[in-house]
Amino acid sequence: MKIRDIARLSGVSVATVSRVLNHPQMVREETKRKVLEVIERLGYEPNVVARSLRTRKTGNLGMVISVESGSIFESPYFGLLMKGLTTIAEKHGYHLIFSTCHLSDVSAYKSLFKKSLVDGFVVVDVLDFDPRIALLKKEEIPFVIVGRPMSNVEYIYADSDNEGGTYRATRYLIEKGHKRLALINGPKRMSVSRHRFEGFKKAHKDFRRSIEPSLVFEGKFTEEDGYRLTKMALEKNVDAILYSGDVMAFGGIKALRNAGLEPGRDISIIGFDDVPASKLLELSSVRQPVENIGKKAAELLIKMIEGERVHSKVFPTELIIRKSVRGGENESPQKELDNDFARR
Repeated sequence: MKIRDIARLSGVSVATVSRVLNHPQMVREETKRKVLEVIERLGYEPNVVARSLRTRKTGNLGMVISVESGSIFESPYFGLLMKGLTTIAEKHGYHLIFSTCHLSDVSAYKSLFKKSLVDGFVVVDVLDFDPRIALLKKEEIPFVIVGRPMSNVEYIYADSDNEGGTYRATRYLIEKGHKRLALINGPKRMSVSRHRFEGFKKAHKDFRRSIEPSLVFEGKFTEEDGYRLTKMALEKNVDAILYSGDVMAFGGIKALRNAGLEPGRDISIIGFDDVPASKLLELSSVRQPVENIGKKAAELLIKMIEGERVHSKVFPTELIIRKSVRGGENESPQKELDNDFARR
């Protein structure tokens, strides 16, 4: 069964069948339904290899995740991100394939595109002056970044307002009367960690406070590092901890309870991401729309591959207060903080 047979049985042109398979958004719903019914009835599967040779496209999007981010199979953040990516990829007839590497390693990227296995990349865990970006630009491989390097390199990205979100959380803790705030951050080389530190620093500056360097900790975005670094923070007599990821905060909750402390009663904590488990644990968090960021990244990359012009997108964040902040439950600080941050 070939495309021309599908076209004949559907009563449409070969070009229309091709559009249904490759660019369904360009086809009227009634026509698309008619073609898809024939395809389903006959069990037609496109010859991907032949299509790749003819169009010089693989129909695959690549994503390489660093081992420094922890296990992708345990991370709720990457689960939500990949859900968004695959939703849009499948809608447009693409597949997502992924690999792992160390942060500054470019070998996985070279292997995937030199073997013509992908049409472009979604780049995560981005660094300032990232060698992967330099490589992809040099090779003229389409790519979209989840995040934003702080360098002046031109690129297309989908990201959340990491600086603004951390600013709001830090300011909220200061206004609640906390004096010794710790930041348990991700790897310093990652741009997301730098952006979140900038928000932490800006809030301190606005309240004419200095940051005590010993209260800023660096680690992986893992529960284990959250546990380890929280124990270190407690030795500094902190009264509030801001985590750069909810998974780190989960480890922190375990460390606090092992020390006989209860979040929201003895010490205040706020995470970042607001993954589903955060609500169950009553963890306050900076909510970012991770799944929508994944959808936008896939949408931008597919448009780039297909020769369309695209523009970057930054999603707003929202501060969600639960019982893990002392005296903060049942409050909604977001609107007031948004207005003030905009003025600044």
